[in-house]
Amino acid sequence: MLRSTAAALAIALLVQDSATSDSEKSKLHDELAASALDTGEQLIKLKAWDEARAFLELVRAKSDARAEALDKLIAKTDKQTSGLKWDAKSSDLVKAFGAERAKGFFAFAKAWKEKDAEAARWTQAEGEILDDLLDYVKAYARLTQIRAHYELPKTRFDWKLSVPAVWHARYKLLNPSDAREIEGKAGFTREGQATATNSVSSARESISDLVESIGQAPFYRNYLLNPRLIATGLGQVKGARLASVVDVETGLSEQKTGLTSLAVPKRNASSVPVTGYDDYTPIFGGKTMRQLGYPISLIFFDPTIRPKDVTGRLSLNMKDVEVYVSTPESPFGASITPSHKNTILLVPKTPLQPNAEYKVTIRYREKGEEQVVEWTFRTSH
Repeated sequence: MLRSTAAALAIALLVQDSATSDSEKSKLHDELAASALDTGEQLIKLKAWDEARAFLELVRAKSDARAEALDKLIAKTDKQTSGLKWDAKSSDLVKAFGAERAKGFFAFAKAWKEKDAEAARWTQAEGEILDDLLDYVKAYARLTQIRAHYELPKTRFDWKLSVPAVWHARYKLLNPSDAREIEGKAGFTREGQATATNSVSSARESISDLVESIGQAPFYRNYLLNPRLIATGLGQVKGARLASVVDVETGLSEQKTGLTSLAVPKRNASSVPVTGYDDYTPIFGGKTMRQLGYPISLIFFDPTIRPKDVTGRLSLNMKDVEVYVSTPESPFGASITPSHKNTILLVPKTPLQPNAEYKVTIRYREKGEEQVVEWTFRTSH
């Protein structure tokens, strides 16, 4: 009896010693995918289509484990939308799932810290993403919704980009005034330093709020609306404040797209906000975007297009509306990143009128020929 017990113990120790960090992580990924199926089914039963799709795609991006079953569930959400209502039931499901699955990732990071420090470091950050999964799913769902509104290709959630984004978010939490990571400071990592050059970050917003503000902001929306953005990294860290990061450039495809320009708001759009989104920084005329009209952009994604002699007009009932104008020839605010050298921007000097149809007319010369771009949109009630 003692001999058999000792033999069993020896075998168990041998199996433990022969285990690798890769094999143990594969088990974590499989468990993650398997448990996501049930939660995805529940979200679909609640008709939380957008939430379910974002949740399943985020988990699907972590591993190919049970890929076929996950893809079948994702297919059930096609051509369906819930408008991202985020009721208590769908929110609780995602939050509880993430908190439960994070435990395994944290346990792995602790167990392998001495044996495989690099695997432990990455898995710890992955666990932090899962532990905060609701905000990540909300942010990714909103990003998907914004791009779908403009009929742009879907961008996938990328875990390999998101882990360094988490590290950079931690640096931002500790060093909120730094635009770039500085070696030697608390929270510095090489990966976070690289991410910083390709990201938009905030030391005071959640990741979902940051995605929304980037999508609306006149000086940054061209990042999220780039048709070549095929993969996105998201990172968030909580402390006394919130710090968040969206990697908007590492995941750019090198392949050209057929889209050369994009109008914002889109042509014939309705329910356009009457003001801008950001209420933090005075930009035009000492006013924040909340005090100005909704910013209008014509963004060029073809680098060979270099518009010159630009004029922009916004009208309501055939009467001109006063606007600030920024052009590729004369971008507003050279210190602002990006400096809008690929965008013609019109910012109304006062909030727009509700439930009103506005007309945009932009003229410019390109390769010696005059180009005219016109479109209309209607504001919200």
